[in-house]
Amino acid sequence: MLPKNCKWYTIVHRPRCPLINSIMIDGMTHFYRKDFPMDYSLKNFIYVDGYWYGDDLHENRKREEIEERLNRNHQFLLNMMESAYAEWKSFEEFCRGIRGVKFKYLNIQEIKENYDKITRFLLEWNGRFLQFMWLPERILERKIKTILQEKSPKDFPTNFLLLTSPSKEGFLEEENRKLLELVLKIKLDNNSANIFNQEIETIKKELQNHPELQNLILTHLEEFSWLANTSFDGSFRSIDSIIQRIKNTVSGDTKIRVEELERTKKEREGKIKELILRLKLSEQELSLLATTRELVYFRTFRTDIQWKMGYYAFPLFQEIALRMGISLEDFHYLTYFEVSYFLGGNSLDKNIIIKRRHRYAMIADVGKMDYYYDKRKIDEIKKQVETKEKLEIKELRGDMASPGVVRGKVKIIHSIKDLSKIKTGDILVTPMTKPDYILAMEKAAAFVTDEGGITCHAAIVAREMKKPCIISTKIATKVLKDGDLVEVDATNGTVKKL
Repeated sequence: MLPKNCKWYTIVHRPRCPLINSIMIDGMTHFYRKDFPMDYSLKNFIYVDGYWYGDDLHENRKREEIEERLNRNHQFLLNMMESAYAEWKSFEEFCRGIRGVKFKYLNIQEIKENYDKITRFLLEWNGRFLQFMWLPERILERKIKTILQEKSPKDFPTNFLLLTSPSKEGFLEEENRKLLELVLKIKLDNNSANIFNQEIETIKKELQNHPELQNLILTHLEEFSWLANTSFDGSFRSIDSIIQRIKNTVSGDTKIRVEELERTKKEREGKIKELILRLKLSEQELSLLATTRELVYFRTFRTDIQWKMGYYAFPLFQEIALRMGISLEDFHYLTYFEVSYFLGGNSLDKNIIIKRRHRYAMIADVGKMDYYYDKRKIDEIKKQVETKEKLEIKELRGDMASPGVVRGKVKIIHSIKDLSKIKTGDILVTPMTKPDYILAMEKAAAFVTDEGGITCHAAIVAREMKKPCIISTKIATKVLKDGDLVEVDATNGTVKKL
């Protein structure tokens, strides 16, 4: 049943709907661009109960080839990322166009053409950039650490975080900045600011009497609501969530926060320039650094594009679900090729939706995809691939993503449904943070994750918020429990139960 001669390891824990899973996994397991300098496809893969498993033997072979190419020319990865930006910029024009299309007036062939164009883009995007681009992360991290430990061992932690900061502002950082600028506009008008001292439902009613302010909020929502769509299931940010964040922010000194963001950015870039001069980095080391910083930005960008695509395509998905005679929720339990098959004039087996709602597994073996629904078979698959960890330990170790030491109560977060557990000063413990965790992250004193590297969401946000963060503990969510009192020493990468 499983591919032979594999060494399975846990990639991530990402429970997502079959629609995006089928796109991501099919994309990663096929070689779409033959003009590409190496075969980037994922040969062996398993998805079961939200966990993604890869073949470490095959991944190591690809890492070796990537490292060999990086040693010859660091421009190799930079060129890939530049091509991705150009492709997305071109395709986004099409996406913006379909957002306003009245799909109910299109015939089935026109619907299929739009749908197939979107899924084709996502398949190639995942194949070339999703899985492939996480492989160089550890290689680049190791190289940067080696350089800094040789040239500046005393200041290594500080310098490492500085030189692995993202090359540019990501979507999440842009949204946070623009929200602060929006709050600043609100505070210039005392009457507008006073509106946000009330309950959310009352605020929404009041906004109807302030059309300009309401339009500013709705424009912000239109631009960034997709950030909550990390499960690709149509879960977008609501106006309630934006109003709540404005309520949380309007009482503080927003002008100082806006100025601090800009000052911090300028200071960071100035420190990086000074550090580069002081360390006397060679051209090759400078190239390595530029590649690393760009990858830190691109790592989040490449997944963000998918969630944004889900937003643009949402009206199309609604129309297809309507023509299928199923709910939008059920639509997301279909695979992308089943939807295309239906749009091609074939019948839909709705029983498959019921099976997948209960439980399913996916196995890819050299590009061939198989699905499993039988409980016994799924349990057997899981037993063969899951790693056994020793869970009775008093101290966890991980990688520092942002320094600092704090104490607090643990709150385990597996999904957005758990976010209400977080109170001010708690320690947010999760497999990996997501953009829609931002309100909880603002309350938390520190972040601890099972997964991640220098380019992960938690690491980037922690640095922006200047909060301690430990990543890549592997088992934090299994070892720790809600209410545990812990000390998070992110500077040394340890979490101790007290």
